[in-house]
Amino acid sequence: MGLIDWAIVVCLVVLITGFAVWTQKYNKSIADFLAANRCAGRYLLTVAEGLALMGTLAFIGDFERHYVSGFTTLCWGALITPVAVIAALSGWVIYRFRQTKALTLAQFFETRYNRSFRIFAGFICFVSGVLNIGILPGIGSKFFVYFTGLPVKVSIFGLEVQTFIVIMFVLLTLAVFITLKGGQIAIMVTDFIQGVFVLVICIVVSLYLLYKFDMGVVFSSLLNAPKGQSMLNPLDTNQFKEFNPWFFMVMGVSVIYNCMGWQGSQGFNASAKNPHEARMGRILGTFRGGAQGTVSVIAAICAYAVMHHVKYASTAEQIQANISQISSEYVGTQMITPAVLGHFLPVGMLGAFCAVMFFAFLASHDVFLHSWGSILVQDVLLPLRKEPLSKERHIQWLRISIIGVAIFIFLWSSFFEFNERVMMYLTITNAIFLSGSGAVIIGGLYWKRGTTSAAFTAMIMGAGLTGLGFLLRGIYPNFPVQGHWLFAIAMFASIISYIVVSLLTSREAFNIDQMLHRGKYATENDEVCVIEKEVKGWRKRFGISDEFTKRDIFVYFLAFAYPLIYFVAFITMGLCSFLIPKFGGVFGEHQWLMFWKVNILYFSLPLTGCFTIWLLIGGSKDMRSFFKSLKMSKRNDVDDGYVAGHHNIADEEQIKDFDKK
Repeated sequence: MGLIDWAIVVCLVVLITGFAVWTQKYNKSIADFLAANRCAGRYLLTVAEGLALMGTLAFIGDFERHYVSGFTTLCWGALITPVAVIAALSGWVIYRFRQTKALTLAQFFETRYNRSFRIFAGFICFVSGVLNIGILPGIGSKFFVYFTGLPVKVSIFGLEVQTFIVIMFVLLTLAVFITLKGGQIAIMVTDFIQGVFVLVICIVVSLYLLYKFDMGVVFSSLLNAPKGQSMLNPLDTNQFKEFNPWFFMVMGVSVIYNCMGWQGSQGFNASAKNPHEARMGRILGTFRGGAQGTVSVIAAICAYAVMHHVKYASTAEQIQANISQISSEYVGTQMITPAVLGHFLPVGMLGAFCAVMFFAFLASHDVFLHSWGSILVQDVLLPLRKEPLSKERHIQWLRISIIGVAIFIFLWSSFFEFNERVMMYLTITNAIFLSGSGAVIIGGLYWKRGTTSAAFTAMIMGAGLTGLGFLLRGIYPNFPVQGHWLFAIAMFASIISYIVVSLLTSREAFNIDQMLHRGKYATENDEVCVIEKEVKGWRKRFGISDEFTKRDIFVYFLAFAYPLIYFVAFITMGLCSFLIPKFGGVFGEHQWLMFWKVNILYFSLPLTGCFTIWLLIGGSKDMRSFFKSLKMSKRNDVDDGYVAGHHNIADEEQIKDFDKK
């Protein structure tokens, strides 16, 4: 990278840091720090959370996945997308959770079960989370080394240090600074601004790569992939051990079972203005991944061509010589696409894409630091106290916890020996909490007979099985059971144990109406609670409540149609690929190649551009409304996540009034 490229990165980072400092004046309460005082609209939530979920690790994981298996994983992913869309359209889990007004998931656990379970589940969630993100800063920092062409090692005061450790220290320090300054408010604002930039640059880089590379050469490289490891035909991938159909089938089940279970961005779960905005934010979220997905697959197939086609042989030798310095084969594969991008992107665009990855790093890390630091304090340490902390002391604990998480993941990334695919590592570390929490969340929100004993049993079952699997895979690298199979086994065991134990131990029904602030516990003037109204006819069949405007209904059906088109297209291609050869016809790699050309060039890329403009316009309007609400909102110092007697302490006076009535 040249001076112009570095100047672009530095100027943008200074701008974002300035915004973080500026938002500090709005941070006046615990609810501000943890949930932006619940003032965020749907578009702001979608763009800001979307960048946090992208992150450098998601980018690099997608680079690796598409470099290893080409277009084929898009097919299997598309087959499970309708499941995610149906969950989002129905408001599955997120709507009811927002009705509880909980600031964290484990606060809901205490409301629904008891304080001991909140502490227990909060601890497992925290351990699972920090292990999950523990590799993120290391892999993200290595990206910058190989993307920018920096030396692998540098000398500091005569001591030779790996460059990625220095970069990691600087980036984590900046992420901690942003998080401490304004909490969820700073995260929401900076992630939105960064998200706008990232979406635009991803589209620009995608277009440039299509212009720069001879697509005929790229596609011919994909056509020459070995039998059983096709980069184009998803039905010819039986030699792939990791990213196979079973992996995506398990992920499809997880979409429903683990809806909102992953707490890496838990601040966004509680930040919506009301349950309907939270639901619409999830619906809009079905559109936001297009830019990242498009640039990831285009960059990965171009990198594959560079490393496998004779035309790029000399360039491949240079890149391979650089990558060969990495001891881990898996990390080496993850760095190939970044190294190729660093070699081919021009001045200016190189700096812009470096800034994209820099922003992705900051956005994911400030969110993760905020989430896991908050969870440790809110759901493990504070429930151990008999009385709530003062506001000042409470925020001080949160900040200390955030710094502690940053120190841990810095050390984990520096010394942990990473020896498998990114997605597989993420799957099994997530599963430590997710395999048991799904049953506990769904049972708690939707089943009045679910019991505390059942919740403990399900969580122990899930965490125990996946934790054992994680240890065995660390000790024995060739452990025969893949991470997604461990996840599936643990999910099934947790569901069965929750149901059986609940039926055996249930003595009386839980008051779900009180927990969800509905029925006699709902009020018309409560701005964060939308009363569910009875709807009839076609609206009821589609799950469209009276809260939906005409525009909301349009978005609802558009969100359903978009992935449905992909689903039907892939099913049709799969049937043709399977049936036509049976009757003597020809349908193979070349037909799949034509399908992918049309998909990327004439469908995905144009639609991604349209959706990006739409989200940015809506997000800008939401940003103005967000600051107006923060300026006018009255703060409640008691709204700090403390629970007493199966209700939030902030609702205590309101509940007493209802009981009198």
